[in-house]
Amino acid sequence: MIRAVLDANVLTAMFPATTGTLLDLRRRWEAGLFVIVYSDYIVSEVERAWSKPYWTSRYPRHASAEALALLSDLAERIQLHIKVTGVAAHRQDDLVLSAAVSAAAALLITGDHQLLELRRYAGVRLINPRQFVDLLNRL
Repeated sequence: MIRAVLDANVLTAMFPATTGTLLDLRRRWEAGLFVIVYSDYIVSEVERAWSKPYWTSRYPRHASAEALALLSDLAERIQLHIKVTGVAAHRQDDLVLSAAVSAAAALLITGDHQLLELRRYAGVRLINPRQFVDLLNRL
């Protein structure tokens, strides 16, 4: 089973998605084709994003609470036990890399272009959501 860390930018937009790649990604996760692995930091970033006016006007509070409950029930929460510093362009991205490495995840799925430039770090492949859906389609 593929274990993948989804960056906060992917999770934030995946749950409200009603069409496109992110909806495909969510459906494949719900079908059990891969396991989402996440850290407390990633969830806190998702919650922070959903509290901003852009999302509060598009994604009701009850829906975001349901999404977080689903994540808690169906995904794997991990503790960061490997610290990554100074690798990514932003400190926050190092925390996402720490989650992927700590989880021994095969993949880190992100829409962050600077993070994607790394392509691979400590055995973790970094790809965007479309590339991940394409990979899942080939399995």
